[in-house]
Amino acid sequence: MKTNTNHKAPQGVLGRLRQSVGWILRKECQFLIRKGLSASFAKKLTVVINLFILISLLFILFPMWMGLVTLIIGALLLAGVDIDVSPPPQEEWRMGPSGWGLYKGDECIIWKDDPDDLND
Repeated sequence: MKTNTNHKAPQGVLGRLRQSVGWILRKECQFLIRKGLSASFAKKLTVVINLFILISLLFILFPMWMGLVTLIIGALLLAGVDIDVSPPPQEEWRMGPSGWGLYKGDECIIWKDDPDDLND
């Protein structure tokens, strides 16, 4: 029997992970076939078992991640870190503490002595 050696090995972490998962699935299927199940039923049962494991992990890990995020946000709030999500103040012409001028928040950027004088 001649084996085909022209195929390339998977590159990178994801390729090796995919290859490892495929190896595990084949071993599971072969184990079930050796125990007396038909090949088609063993493949279907392997898929169902793996989906059950995946869904179980998602149901376990999602609340754990949400709890971790809640703890981090709670710790930041208790530590007094200002989490300001409001947009920065916009520049506007108005009468403020320094007189008439262009203000950004409470900070005067440009001020005029006479608001009616366009050349100033």
